[in-house]
Amino acid sequence: MGFDVELLATKKKLGSRLKAYRESVPLTAIEVAAAIGTHRDTVHKIEAGAVASIDTMAKLLSQYGITLDDFLAGFRDKDIPEDQKEEHRKLKRILKSDFKAQADVVRAAIDSTYDKILTLEAAKKATDRPPPSPAKREGQDDMVGNAARRRDTKPQLKKKA
Repeated sequence: MGFDVELLATKKKLGSRLKAYRESVPLTAIEVAAAIGTHRDTVHKIEAGAVASIDTMAKLLSQYGITLDDFLAGFRDKDIPEDQKEEHRKLKRILKSDFKAQADVVRAAIDSTYDKILTLEAAKKATDRPPPSPAKREGQDDMVGNAARRRDTKPQLKKKA
């Protein structure tokens, strides 16, 4: 049963990555579908986690300039900044090693760190939003307040001497 949950999560992650690549190009699902000879609903289903043939995956990825190997590896070497290439090389070797227990520890640490970063980014976005204006907070009452302020600030006519 645990395997089914993991498989579903993996399929959804792969689908999310496919969608992110498509949007980064940027292409619409309709454009991609036309280029690979399928329907846009098929593209959306794959991006939602539906299983696709290797041939279809390769066609999809080619539209985004990615090989199937790079996609399955999780990153493209050409996209890695120079100052991070050594860490990526080491990580690749760890994850491909025969030492499954150590590789699983690294995977767990990556997943945990990734989730924490997403949480921090979401919190930052929430605090970066400007507070609502007083008019939006006070609603209709503010309209009355504005009318009163306008009356209070009418220019005074000078009396003729």
